[in-house]
Amino acid sequence: MESELGITNDLVCAIEKMYRFDTGKGRRLRMIPQQEVFRIMRKYYLGVHCLPCLSKEPGQRFCCLAHKSYFSALQRLLTWSWASRRAFANATTCAICGELINRFSLKDGLSVDHRVPLARGGLEFDRTNMQPAHFSCNSRKGAK
Repeated sequence: MESELGITNDLVCAIEKMYRFDTGKGRRLRMIPQQEVFRIMRKYYLGVHCLPCLSKEPGQRFCCLAHKSYFSALQRLLTWSWASRRAFANATTCAICGELINRFSLKDGLSVDHRVPLARGGLEFDRTNMQPAHFSCNSRKGAK
């Protein structure tokens, strides 16, 4: 699946892997700061390679509006709350028990389960590693 700006799930996963490798961070990230996304992309030559943009320091203006939009969209995909909401905007059934999800219930509301748990090396922002689940089913499953 690719966004309108050409950002693929593979790019998001590569940035997360390189960030975890560089920083040694293990479990939950919740988000990767924009300066770190920019640094990882420059260091490992990931994503758009515009020489004027890549030569600037993080926080400086981009060379054009299209590149600013590209990096902003990428940053959103590397923020947990936005990525999880986007991945399951229309989810209706729990992947663990198969029953309907009641979005307005705290116990049986929507939760995002990682197929490969973060504790076992799963990637937090990888859309192929996410599945919809009841909060109670996800809690019961744990890191299994």
